[in-house]
This record gives sequence, structure tokens and C-alpha cells, in this order.
Amino acid sequence: MKILYVIHQYWPRYQSGSENYTHYIVKAMADKGHEAFVLAVEPNSDKDYFIERYKEEGVNIIKIHKSLKVCSSFDWNYKDLEYEKIFKEILDEINPEIVHIQHLMYASLGIAKIIKERKIPIIYTLHDLWLECLRITKLDHSNKVCEGWGEKKCLDCYNSNHLNIKNKYLLKIVNSLNNLLQGTVVHKFALFLIGKRKIFLRNASGDKKNPARDRFEKMVKMAEKVDLFISPSDFLRKEFVKWGIEEEKIIYSRNGMNILKNEIGIKSKFIKKEDGILDFVFTSQVREHKGVDVLLEGFEILEKKKNNKVRLFIFGGYDKRSVYGRKFKKKVFSLRNVKYMGSFKNSDINYILKDADYLILPSIWPENAPLVIDEAYLNNVPCIVSNIGGMAERVEDGDNGLHFKVGDAEDLADKIEYVFNNPEIREKFISNIPHVKTIDENVSELIEIYKKHTKN
Repeated sequence: MKILYVIHQYWPRYQSGSENYTHYIVKAMADKGHEAFVLAVEPNSDKDYFIERYKEEGVNIIKIHKSLKVCSSFDWNYKDLEYEKIFKEILDEINPEIVHIQHLMYASLGIAKIIKERKIPIIYTLHDLWLECLRITKLDHSNKVCEGWGEKKCLDCYNSNHLNIKNKYLLKIVNSLNNLLQGTVVHKFALFLIGKRKIFLRNASGDKKNPARDRFEKMVKMAEKVDLFISPSDFLRKEFVKWGIEEEKIIYSRNGMNILKNEIGIKSKFIKKEDGILDFVFTSQVREHKGVDVLLEGFEILEKKKNNKVRLFIFGGYDKRSVYGRKFKKKVFSLRNVKYMGSFKNSDINYILKDADYLILPSIWPENAPLVIDEAYLNNVPCIVSNIGGMAERVEDGDNGLHFKVGDAEDLADKIEYVFNNPEIREKFISNIPHVKTIDENVSELIEIYKKHTKN
């Protein structure tokens, strides 16, 4: 079978959840004799619309380079006519039997119409809330989870954090200042003024229609052309049924996990175990919406209580140039029992988790189906997670892990103390770890789905 996978960004530069999942799925498809193609955007490139082609591990990879003009327009990350023109040529060249979309950010919603004009079925895996939320995280400008789409509130939320600037030189300056000043009082005050329209830097398009309404309508129109949506969590499935996807067009099916094998003879490279010490790990992007501030505050509370028997190891990259990044670095090095371990390759995850006692996922946004939880499960590492979204769904509180109140560092510290004071509970959690679907199991399911839709 000839399959085209479409995603917003891809390996080796980008290795987060959806990119890792896509990488392992297409490789497994190729290993099983299917002709797999990946079409991705290479964002922030200095070669606008340059087409890069190469083959790796049996997979044909095509990347469309884009020097993204962030905030140059409201629809900058979902409408691109030049991308559509290139896509049309690539689609006709490959002529796949089915197209499986993993993400359309940085691409263009219009490709769904192009695909359907050729009578090619479309499968779409939902990895996050991007179709509904223009900020992806469903967090408003004050980092609180909002209740859902709304014409006025979505536009106000977007305007509180974005500037629509056509002049490329001014745009470059503003984006640089935005990165450098993020997290400062000056930055927050500027966003307040922008939100109140006290300073006018966004372009007037002349459109009478609210751009948030326009985005919603375009997303819905694109969704109508999809033959089947796959949601890796029941939480996300319910979210998108409420948003507007027909119930019979969206199924719940967890993503498969690639089972990485530890090489014989290699010892733990990351965590050196010490008697009487409980070790916790965080393995994700060091970003505000990932709850890193909550995590550090929780360990600061424990440190003030003189609890030196718990340690935290943070794995993940951060923006060293930003104010947030500098604040993170300062806070990390001020805490005696917290160690920053730097960014890591996904292939190292088993070694990272090898000697960990617990994984903590403190995200303040309702994540879909975080692969880091299943990575922990595969290594017999229980999890302590925020009590929202797909995190709370995958970790059963008190059965195979613990929940804590989202954004509540005190509650997180209490849960850490609880597992430390009750060491026997870890074995109970491990014994109740659920089955983790493998990539091979997932591929078998997808092949059946593909066959069903190519016969129709």
C-alpha cells in the first residue's frame, strides 16, 4: 500500500510526541513492505519553499522549507496558497492510496479539498487541541484553561499574545523583543495594552468577519472532508465531538509505542542511585504550559521542609535567550535537590528512566495522550500527573499512580511526600500499570482502517 503521511514538522530537528509517533509508524510501515512517504514542513528555514528530499530507513521524506512569518496575519499557520500549489504537485507525483494527516499547522487546510478532488481517503490523527484552539493549549492569556471556543473570547485571547504585522523588518524586531522579554512586567503590560487596543500594531484586513469565527468555519469545513478521525484519548474524542466532529467519524484508539531495547552492557548514564533517596524525573519541553514552574515550586517547598531525601532530574530543552529560560536556569541552580540534565534524544529515554522511581507530568494545559506516560510505563515507572485531560485519563489516581491539583505546587509536594513516606505503594502502582500498545499493534490496526477506507 502507498501511504502519504502529512505532518507539521519532523525528525531529526523536531522530536516531540507527534513527531516521534509519526517517525516510528512510518518506519514500521516501511519495514512491513508498504511504500511510506512523509511530507513535513521545515520551519524557520532560510530557504523559503525549498523542497528537500531524502530516503531514510526505507521511508521517503519530503520537506517543504518555510521561513515562517510568525504573526504576519491571523491565518499564518493554517493558510498557505504556495504550500498548496507545491502539495498538489507532490500529491500527483506520489499518487497515494490514502493520506494520513498527523498535523496541519504550518501547512494549509486547503490540502483537504485537493486530496478529496482526487478521491483519495483522508485519515486524521488528533494529537492536540489545535483545530479548536488557536493557541493549541486551550489556555487563555492568564494561563487558565478555558471552557471552549467562543468568537469574541478567542479573538481577544489571540490578540493578547499576537501582533499582525506585514512589514517584515518591523515583524523581525517585534518577534525578537517578544522572545527576549517574555515573562517580564514590560511584556505583560505591552500585551495588556495590545489587548485593550491602546496601541495599534495589527494590520486592518478590511474583513468584516471576525477572524476567529473565520478560523473556526475553515477548520470545520476542512474536518468535513476527513473520512475518519483517530483520537488517542477518550478525553480528546469527547472534546471534538462537542466542538463539532460527527460522533461516528471519530474513534478512540491509543497511539502505539516504539519499544526501544536497552543495549547489553550499558549502565545507567543519567541517574546514580543512592540508598534512601527517591528519584523523580521530568522528560519534556521546559515551557510554561508544561508546568515546570509548578514542579520547581513543589521541590522548593520540600527543600524548605528540610526533606533532602527526594531528588528531581529535569530532561528537556529550553530557550536560553528568553527571560523565561533565564528565570528557569536561575531557579534550577538555586535548588539543592534539583538537577537540570539538558535536552535528550528520544532513543535515550530508557536510560533516562532506568533508575527513576517516579515520573512527574505537571502540565497546566489538558494534554491529549502524552507519550511520556507510556514511556514511563514501559520502564515500570509510575507517574504523578496533573488531574486534567488525557493525563488524568491515562493515570488512575491511587491505582497505578497519583493525581495532584493542576497548578497547585503545595498539592504536588504533598503527593511527593506521600510516596516517599509510603515506599510500598510503588510496587502496587507498578503491578497495576496498564497494557501499552506497541507500534506493531498500532500498525496492524491502521492497515485494517486503511483497507476499509480504500475499498469504499
